[in-house]
Amino acid sequence: MLTPTPSGFGPVARRPLLLCWAALAAIPVAYIVATVVATSRNVAFWDEFTSLDFVLRLDAHTGGWRALLERFFSVDSEHRTFTTRLIFALSYWLTGSINFHVIGAIGNLSLLALCGVMLAATDTWERRGRLAVMLAFGLFQLEHFESFVWSGASIDHFFVLFLGGSALVLVQRNSRPALAAAALLALLANLTLAHGCVAWPVGAALLVRARRWQHLTAWVAVAALSLGIYFYGFQIHPSHRLAGLDAAEFKRLGEYWLALVGSPVVLGSRRFAPFAGLILLGGLAWLLRRGAWSREPLAVAFAALALGSLGLVAVGRVEIAGATMINSRYFVLGALAWTMTVFM
Repeated sequence: MLTPTPSGFGPVARRPLLLCWAALAAIPVAYIVATVVATSRNVAFWDEFTSLDFVLRLDAHTGGWRALLERFFSVDSEHRTFTTRLIFALSYWLTGSINFHVIGAIGNLSLLALCGVMLAATDTWERRGRLAVMLAFGLFQLEHFESFVWSGASIDHFFVLFLGGSALVLVQRNSRPALAAAALLALLANLTLAHGCVAWPVGAALLVRARRWQHLTAWVAVAALSLGIYFYGFQIHPSHRLAGLDAAEFKRLGEYWLALVGSPVVLGSRRFAPFAGLILLGGLAWLLRRGAWSREPLAVAFAALALGSLGLVAVGRVEIAGATMINSRYFVLGALAWTMTVFM
């Protein structure tokens, strides 16, 4: 993610140091794995009921292929959860049932896979060790309890990060096959949750930075097609619409976004979260002034992906969140932004 920094450790001390980093990173991951295994339940909680209804409608489907596609791509609370529906449908078609243990495991493993992708994209083993510790303590902790133990949150809120983050890593590779794979993952991201759409502008910024103009043209063209699919027949749920477009409403929206950004480091305190969000933005601005965009484009891109995603969450949820609600399933985005900022 950035150029290697000189290490004060010789070749003899390097291996024990890396083993210490690995052991430290394993502690929170092992604890979360044990907690998930102990608390996982093969039952429907909330969004799973919508997925069950979708599968039952598929089972009773009598229309043509167009009606079938409409079921897969239909809007649900501003999201087009195509990938989730596809996973549920494949589970039902292949096994005749839906196992929520398996659904939750897929979502949780996608968070591990995202961390693996980020570590693989980081140069030098020492830096990978430090990043592994930060990711372990930032992402694998019980503030994210909803996403860890509730399969309906896991399969969406972890999976969309894996898809969008992996797309950004592939964009950074200067090859056409990698760009094509990145476009496919970004398409799946914005067909998982609404904030998956943020992968497109962040990926474009990486291409502009690298002056890869031909690749940028292709990326923008696919992005336009992908976003066209997302917004075709798009509807906002009546209870999610902004009350107005005046200064007071934008102020409330901005304050809620800052609260979402800052919540992970103040344990969800609604009172102090906006101030923590300001601290993070100030830290990022300071890093950018010191050349972080040129030295660590992927780290900045991941932080931008998280912040932009929380911006869309704020727009879609500020009206139903009221003055206090910050759901646990959104914390992983703020935690990712904080982790990358501290890493830089």
